[in-house]
Amino acid sequence: MKRSPLARKTPLKRGTTRMRTTPKPGGNSDITPGVRALTLARDGYACVCCGVSVIGRRYSLGHRRRASQGGKPVPANLITLLGWGGEECHGRIDLYRDPDDAAKGYRVESWQDPALIPVMVFSPGGSGMTLFPTADGRWSPEPPEGAEAA
Repeated sequence: MKRSPLARKTPLKRGTTRMRTTPKPGGNSDITPGVRALTLARDGYACVCCGVSVIGRRYSLGHRRRASQGGKPVPANLITLLGWGGEECHGRIDLYRDPDDAAKGYRVESWQDPALIPVMVFSPGGSGMTLFPTADGRWSPEPPEGAEAA
């Protein structure tokens, strides 16, 4: 049998692929299904940065304090974002493209408690509200004890 140098020696079984070409929506494996559902419902299945619905679009649950800096996969540390990796709102925040993202609470520093930092939550119309995430997966207009001034 003659084959080109790039052909596989052993064919793949029918119906299998070698790699996933698109990530699963919100593919953070450390986030439990319950926390994912709670966070998405709290955010109204929309990106907190722009207010656009994530239904049928690529999205992710972004850690406000990065996991590598001790950020936990809990509702107070997670926000729903359009895009994945380096694209759309998630990419802008993750790659530090907009310095205002920290002031809006989309990104917090390693020494900060995400539950004490308010988040600017936008609606599709462009208006936004500064809210505090709670441990039980809600938004609260009232700052918790020890929170920074909005």
